[in-house]
Amino acid sequence: LMVPGRGFFLNNELTDFDAQPRDAEGRLAANAAGPGKRPRSSMSPTLVFKKDGRPVMIVGSPGGSKIIGAVLNVIVNVLDYGMTLDEALKSPRVINRDGPVELEAPLSGNAALKKKLAAQGLKTELAKPLGNVQAIVFQEGQLIGGSDPRGNGAAEGYGEF
Repeated sequence: LMVPGRGFFLNNELTDFDAQPRDAEGRLAANAAGPGKRPRSSMSPTLVFKKDGRPVMIVGSPGGSKIIGAVLNVIVNVLDYGMTLDEALKSPRVINRDGPVELEAPLSGNAALKKKLAAQGLKTELAKPLGNVQAIVFQEGQLIGGSDPRGNGAAEGYGEF
């Protein structure tokens, strides 16, 4: 829904507040809606730039508390490991949300990785697909779009920058 004359969309972020503002004992929930409050959210629409201000990458994902880890995995794979966007989107992901380290297959079957994590006192668990990342990489005057095979989406378009 576009706000007439204002140039921005309304969204459903109110659903990020607790649906029940009070607990069973009648205490106000920490994430209850109220004046001046912001809902807990993991939205991470991310724009990556070089030091000179030129764009490198735009990336985002749905997925609740898994969003941050899914987006980070793709960024690290592209920038630190030199993967193409397509390779980064297809690679298995690993995230931690203040609990067991969640490993997508085939990482969950990697005994050496699990042993290293256990040596650091970390427990692991097999994760269902993490995220549905959509991204654009700015490369050599081209815009290269990619869509995560874990979910719905498609990269389409044209243009130069």
